[in-house]
Formats: sequence, C-alpha cells, structure tokens
Amino acid sequence: MTKKKKYGKVQVKNFKWIYAFLLPTIIIFVMFYVQPIAVMLTTSFTKWDGFNDPSFNGISNYIKLFTNSASAASIKNLILWSAIAMTFHVGFGVLTAFVLYLKPHGWKFTRSVFMIPNIISAAAWALIYRFIFNDQMGVLNSVIRVFDKDFSAQWFYQSPYAFWAVTLTWLFYAVIVTLIVLNDLMAIPKELIEAAKLDGAENVIRVKATVRNFPNETNMSVITEDGSFYTFNVKYASEPLLLNVEMCDFIHDGEKVNRPNNAQEIYLKELGSESPMLVRLIMKSIHKQNKREVKHIGCKRFGIQYLLKGIYTHNGLLYFHTEIRNQSNVPFDVDYITWKIVDKKVAKRTAVQERIILPLRAQNYATLVPGKKSERTVFTMAKFTIPDGKCLVVELNEKNGGRHQSFVIENEDLVRANTINELQVR
Repeated sequence: MTKKKKYGKVQVKNFKWIYAFLLPTIIIFVMFYVQPIAVMLTTSFTKWDGFNDPSFNGISNYIKLFTNSASAASIKNLILWSAIAMTFHVGFGVLTAFVLYLKPHGWKFTRSVFMIPNIISAAAWALIYRFIFNDQMGVLNSVIRVFDKDFSAQWFYQSPYAFWAVTLTWLFYAVIVTLIVLNDLMAIPKELIEAAKLDGAENVIRVKATVRNFPNETNMSVITEDGSFYTFNVKYASEPLLLNVEMCDFIHDGEKVNRPNNAQEIYLKELGSESPMLVRLIMKSIHKQNKREVKHIGCKRFGIQYLLKGIYTHNGLLYFHTEIRNQSNVPFDVDYITWKIVDKKVAKRTAVQERIILPLRAQNYATLVPGKKSERTVFTMAKFTIPDGKCLVVELNEKNGGRHQSFVIENEDLVRANTINELQVR
C-alpha cells in the first residue's frame, strides 16, 4: 500500500500557476496537432469530397492506397527520403555544429553559407532554387555542360532527378539539427573541457574472460594513482564494443563534473592529508606555467644542462621543477635520477652516510631528450629539511654514457620554497 504524498498550500498554489501558464500551449497543441490528426483518422474510413457529408466506406481507402502503383512509389520515396534525412541531413547538421563550435580556419564563411538560406523568406529561396535547377540557363546544368555539351535535365519534373533535387533543397534545413547540437556543445561546462585536456590517462585497463561464454557477472574494483576508487560490474561479451575504460577526473563539485557516479576519492597514505587529484593538478600547473623561480642552482657539462627551476610547497608536500637541456646533437638517454642527503665534507669522514629521498610522484618524467631539445619534470616529495653540515645532491645519470650531471640544494634554498596559493591549469 503506497502512501499518498501530501503537498502544502504554497505548493498547491504554485501548481495552479504552472497549469495556467501551460494552458495556452496545450490549447495550441490540441488545435493544430491533435485535432487535424483526429480528423484525418476519422475521415480515412469515409468517402468525402470536402463539400458533402462524409459516408462510411470501411477500409476501402486503405486498400486503394496499398494497391495503387503511384501510392506504392510514393511510400517508397517517403521511406528513402526519411532514411536520407536521418543519416545524411542529420549528419551534415551535426558536422556543421562541430565546425562552428571548434572554429577552425574559415568557420565564419561556413556559418554564413549555411545560415543565409534559413534567414531569407521561403518564396525567395524557392526562386533561387528554381534558378539553380533551371533546365536552360540554370547554374547546375551550365556546370555539367562544361563536361557534357548535350546534357539537359528538368530537375524538378523529370524522374529520377526530381527526387534528388528535392532532397538537396532540404539539405540546408539541417540547420535545426545544427542549432540543437551547437546549443548542447555550448552548454558543456568549461571545467569539463579543461579536465578532459588535462587528464592524459587513457587505455588504463583491459579485462578479458578466461572462460568463454562466462554466464554470470562479476565485480571489479580499481584504485587509480590519483587516489580514486571505482567499482564495476563486468559481463562477458564475445565482441565488446569498448575494449578499455577511460577515467577522467578533476577537482569535482558534486554532479557537475565528468566523473562516474560510483567514483570515490581515496586518500593515499604516502601523500598524507593531500588529495591525490590535487597533487596531480599542482604538478600540471607548475609544469604549465614554466616559471624559473630559482636561478642559481644547476650544472652544465658536455653540452647537457640540468637546472632546478623552482621549489614549491603545499600542505606538507614539496614540489621540485627541473629541466634537462640538451645543447648537443646527440640524444640524452636518462638512466636514473637520485635524490640523496649527504655530508658536505665527505672527504674528511671515514664513514659516508647517505639518506635517499624517493619522489612520490613525477609529472612528465623524461627518459629521452633529443638533440637540441629540452624536457621538464615536476617531482613531488614528502616534506623534509636538511640538517646542518649536510646538503641535498641531485644526480642525473646517462644510460650507457658518461654525461652525468649533478647539482646541490642547501637547506636555505629549501626553506625558501614558494607557497602555492592559486592554480593555473589552462
């Protein structure tokens, strides 16, 4: 037994106003849509000349409709034209909408050519089409006669040209589809577009069944590097439409982002109280801005320059922005990069103590720097400081080579790290 929902006086009053505003639309819909359809259905079973009273004749009209050759040809043309309208006309409208949305070179000309036929009167447009398809001096026949001097066709009166001529005249009415699709594209939040451009993760996982025709469904859980937890229901398909799942996330605000409904944010122990997605965005922001905040730390040998461009901090994490510049013609293959805290005066000590610092994350980790090119990387590390008498040594080692680089970071450089207060990810 269902419980009937009760509404307050204010809600009932609002319902009355809603019905009052809908009433004119309902009246127009009944007069111009429902009433003609009802008249057509009732008179289809009668014999009526439009002047005398109709007389009932059963399904005689329908028998004549489906047995008459002209009617059969009309139905065939109607089905064919509908198929063309659903595919070619709609496709042309959608394609034009994407052109206008992306605004490539020449998009204004495309907009003018496509929109002008729809803003002039139907009578004027009919005269233009009559001029184009004229059998004597029409533009279309004149162009064809350049290749075939004897060509002549009455496009609107001669089969089978008439069907295709009429179909072509309806092509520009695909503007309705264009306006609908373009309106939907313009309604996409800018944040979603930025999120899609920022996220480089694709083809992250592929699931295959070990048993053919797996009868039941199973579940799968995935924790991504950015700290998101996903659950999926998996069913077997011999020819799946999608062979992978793309996951795109952003700093989200409820349902306004392009994010699966079952996505849950996970905080990873290694990042402390910082959101993994925010860490990723901070690294991308630093990499995107490409500012050189530190100008005195780096090294250069053998045509290879290794620079520290900036040190940043946010919520207990440190971010190091580095750059490798290859000024030689020989590509530089990165073997590994080490971050270690060592004694400043290792020569005077018998026992060398080293403390290795492992990066938590890396944005655009470079493994190859071509000749005359440069690559930048942003490393994320847990908060640390350098004790007295020690320093942080960053070593860049070349694979199968000897062009190794290293620079030193002092504690005074570390504690002057810039605080990140604003993200710029466009």
